[in-house]
Amino acid sequence: MNIIKRNINDFSGIKNMLDFYRLLGIYDKLGHQIQSVSHIRMNDADCEKLKDFMINNIPRNKKKLRYYTTGVILDWVNLSPKSDNNVPSNEIWIDEIEKL
Repeated sequence: MNIIKRNINDFSGIKNMLDFYRLLGIYDKLGHQIQSVSHIRMNDADCEKLKDFMINNIPRNKKKLRYYTTGVILDWVNLSPKSDNNVPSNEIWIDEIEKL
């Protein structure tokens, strides 16, 4: 298992989950060494903060707000890490598929 220690507030500027994986440094490994985002686990409270960061960074265009909010929620549902309270805060655990 690979453990990445990062302060959750480092990700306050993300607008989608791909931004998160880029900042984490594993974007290029998704679909290759990391077969699925279900192999990535985070603390439940940290997951909620990530979702809040994404929602708070939605452009505030009233005409498109609903569209953007729906996009964030779909992005979260499809690409978010698995929530696991056994993972300490400010850590991301990646189940080892291949050596990163």
